[in-house]
Amino acid sequence: MNQITLSLSCCFLLIGASLTVNAQQKVWVLNQETKEPVPFATVIYADRLGTFTNEDGGFVLGKISDSLTVRSIGYKALKINTSDVKDTIWMRPEAIALDPVLIPEPSKKFSFSKVAVKTHDHFPKSYLAVAGNEIATLILGNHHATRSYLTKLKIPTNASILKVRANDKTKAKEVDEQFSSVFQLQFYENQNGQPGALLGGDPIVITITQKDAKNFEIDLSDKKINVPEEGLFVGLLAIGRADPAGNLLAENPYEERLTKQGYLRIGLAIRPLFPITEDDESSHTFMRYRFRVDGDESWSVYDKYSFSNKNIDIHRALNLGIGYELKNFE
Repeated sequence: MNQITLSLSCCFLLIGASLTVNAQQKVWVLNQETKEPVPFATVIYADRLGTFTNEDGGFVLGKISDSLTVRSIGYKALKINTSDVKDTIWMRPEAIALDPVLIPEPSKKFSFSKVAVKTHDHFPKSYLAVAGNEIATLILGNHHATRSYLTKLKIPTNASILKVRANDKTKAKEVDEQFSSVFQLQFYENQNGQPGALLGGDPIVITITQKDAKNFEIDLSDKKINVPEEGLFVGLLAIGRADPAGNLLAENPYEERLTKQGYLRIGLAIRPLFPITEDDESSHTFMRYRFRVDGDESWSVYDKYSFSNKNIDIHRALNLGIGYELKNFE
C-alpha cells in the first residue's frame, strides 16, 4: 500500500549522479569547555537538508556535501569540511542575551482562564512536518490580570493517517500505526503580530506517540512562563523520529532513492498530523525551515500554499488552534 503524506516542505533535493552513498558514521557534538554533549544541535549539510543531534549529542553523518554547518543556541556556529569530520565535533560556548520568559509569581490572589483547543478530522487540512520544520502560533495574555502565567498547553493532534490500496486509489482507509516523534517547544516575543526574539529558558523537549490520539496536553505549571497581554508565540520544532522509549533515533531524517538523475533525498514525515483550522480571525500562525545554509530563519505566514488540497477558502485565516490555560493574578 502507498501512504499519503501531507507537508509544507517535503524537502526534496536532487544530488548529482556521480555521488555515492557512504557508510554511516556516528559523530558526537560536544562542548569544547565542559566536554558535555550538545543535544538537539542543528546540523546542516546542504540547503534544506540536515539533521539534529540526539540527547547524547550524537548524529549520523550524511556525506552528501563538501561541508556541514552546526548551530546551537549558546554556541558559536561552526562550519567544517565533511572530509575533516572524525568522531567528535567541538563547539565553543558563546554568551548570548535572551529576554526572560521565566518570572517569579507575585503573592496575590489568582484565578484560571482557558482557551479551548480547535481541531477537526479532515486529513487534507492538516499539517505534517519533516525534521527542521517549525510552526509557531500566537497565544494571548489576559488583559484583566496584572500578570498571567502559562500553566497548560493543549496541541491539536491526530494520530491516524489515511492509506490507499495500490490497486484502487479511490478507496482510502483511516488507520492507526505506532509512531514516536520528538518535538521541541520554544517561545518567542510577539513582534507586531509575528514571532520575534527568542525568549529565555531551556527548550522543552516533548515526545508524541500514537497514544495521543486527538490532543496532546503539556503541564507547564512549574515553568513560570509569563504571558504578557499582547501574548507570545509558541513554536513547535520537529526534531525527528524516536524509539519506543522516546529517545531520538540516530538517523538521517530522509529517505534515499536512486533515480536515473542520481540520488533523490526525501524528508521523512514526522507524525502526528496537526489539524489546521479556517477562521475569520487574522493569521497568527507562521512557519520556517531551520536547515538553511545561509542562516535565514525568517518566518512566513502559514497560508493556503501550505496545503496540497486546493479546496481551501483563501479568504479565511489558517491557524493552529492551540488550547491553553492561564493562571491570572489580580
